[in-house]
Amino acid sequence: MDFIFYRFIEGKGNFNLIIAANNCNLIKMIKMPSVPSLISLHLQYRLWIAEMNFDINIIRIYNDYLQELRLKVHNPADTSELDKYEKVLMTIRADIDELRNEMHLGKMKLANYVRKENVIDAEQTEEHSSLIKRYSEFRNKFAIVKTDLNDLAAKILPRE
Repeated sequence: MDFIFYRFIEGKGNFNLIIAANNCNLIKMIKMPSVPSLISLHLQYRLWIAEMNFDINIIRIYNDYLQELRLKVHNPADTSELDKYEKVLMTIRADIDELRNEMHLGKMKLANYVRKENVIDAEQTEEHSSLIKRYSEFRNKFAIVKTDLNDLAAKILPRE
């Protein structure tokens, strides 16, 4: 049986890990602590970095798709829309690169804390909370862009 792992943020630092089978039936839901342990924060970063690596592939596919749509466009307004989304995808890719870099640095800081103190001070907690918030904002932005791109494709393709 294949498993799909999915997480979502409920509030400040809280998240659930949902384990579902490929038929989307819920198998188990695990409530993660509101104040993450060092290991749970490290694992959270690893999950998000893996998701962003996947998103990079999605962006590549969307760029190829935009090129395909460009061949089918007859309306100049649609061409400008395609140009706009190419720029938006470049911006999202830059956001991914920045977030991934910061999460890698965060993972190294966490490893350093484990070796030294095994606790995170208030300043570091705020830094990680800020990164978690930025990642959540990124997820929302990317979801909107994907929906908009699909709408644009539906608008262009029926004209063939």
